[in-house]
Amino acid sequence: MNEMNKENGSQQQAILGSEELKKRLFHKDIKERLVISPLISDDFADGTIDIRLGTKYIMTQRTQIPSIDPIESEQEDIYKFLQRVDLPIGSNITIHPRMLILAATLEYICLPLNLCASVVTRSTYGRLGLLSATAVHVHPGFRGCLTLELVNFGDTAILLYPGIRIAQLIIYNAGDCEAPEAPKYHMVTEPEFPKLWKERDRKVLRYLKKRAENLKVSSTTFF
Repeated sequence: MNEMNKENGSQQQAILGSEELKKRLFHKDIKERLVISPLISDDFADGTIDIRLGTKYIMTQRTQIPSIDPIESEQEDIYKFLQRVDLPIGSNITIHPRMLILAATLEYICLPLNLCASVVTRSTYGRLGLLSATAVHVHPGFRGCLTLELVNFGDTAILLYPGIRIAQLIIYNAGDCEAPEAPKYHMVTEPEFPKLWKERDRKVLRYLKKRAENLKVSSTTFF
């Protein structure tokens, strides 16, 4: 790669600073505009955008299901161990140690096709042991409320309130990208259940699983 290509690549991946964020948030061209609603002016200082907890959650619940099989579980199986919770403003929810909660952000976000983002837990909550464990990358063209997959890695329960600044959004230049093709989690306003039944490789994995089981039975019968 020559020096010019290196320079172009670094520019495409550069993090947007405070001034560039302001330009994108109020851009006249809707195709270039970064939309975050609601937006509080103090929430996009220092080159990052603070994002807040919303009012909709999904919590795990204890069941008699011994395990979750990603290639066999159907939609109704997922509903047996997850439940939706609507939390009014001013109330709280408790996340116990080693507990997972899916939480929607208060903000609705629209990324143009030349921007992407990453989500990081604010250090204030990270020091308590609370982390947004997964789903840290937001693809170009994303529309919707983000789902934060929160895990308490500490030893003490933590109370969560709608409206608290739980994480930060870092915005990057992404170059020219095409519009996403029917993503599974798109234009949502609340957390969604894991859509294992829509995984594209399930049929192949089921076939391989069945074949392995048949070979095992044949080998046992032979010996």
